[in-house]
Amino acid sequence: MYNRLMKTKTKYRFNFKKFALNVFILIVFIIISFFLKLHISDIITHRESEKYNIVILKRAVQSAGNINTYKIAQDFLNKFPKSDYKGYAYFITGKYYYEKGDYKKAIADFQKASDNYLEEELKIILYLHISYNYMCINDIVSSSEYANKVYELLEKGKLKSLAAFQLGLCYSAFKLFDEAILKFEEVSEKSEDDELIRQAEEEKLKILKKLDLQKAEKFEKIIINKYNQDNYNEKKISP
Repeated sequence: MYNRLMKTKTKYRFNFKKFALNVFILIVFIIISFFLKLHISDIITHRESEKYNIVILKRAVQSAGNINTYKIAQDFLNKFPKSDYKGYAYFITGKYYYEKGDYKKAIADFQKASDNYLEEELKIILYLHISYNYMCINDIVSSSEYANKVYELLEKGKLKSLAAFQLGLCYSAFKLFDEAILKFEEVSEKSEDDELIRQAEEEKLKILKKLDLQKAEKFEKIIINKYNQDNYNEKKISP
């Protein structure tokens, strides 16, 4: 009887080592769960914060070029250096440097913007900005390359006309006057921007004065009559 009781006690003896191991595993599981939950919470908060900042950043693009939008872009780059939307921030900083006349810095940031995601229309505008900046540092080859990208990408519209005008300037700088005149004439025929048309006609007149004074005089008379008539019509329409 005694031996049977001893066997029973031995069978149900408390296993301290196993208990300690289970407690240890439970504690480790609780710690891991806590930090995992904390990490997931941080990721969600970070993503929500990034989404909010992306909205602010895209709004800033519309008025890019001043110190306030520049600060917004720099703050975004500092907070979210790996964001898929950092191209917008580089576009803003590039525009800021362009407005300041620091064309090399502008080109550097515009190139960074070009290497990242941008909406299609903004990327086209970006190419035009790069073209303008290269023109400002007298790199006509690079300027014409980017203007031609825009010209080839679009079938019509304001940006197509701007690209044609920019190409006209590049051809003129290369002394390819016939090609330049064709581009300026295209702007005059297809653009709906009166100021751009006026600039294109002025550039064409400059070229004609170098090539053929008689043609230049005739064209100048046409321009003068055209704008005098426009002024007359404006006065007539005005109350």
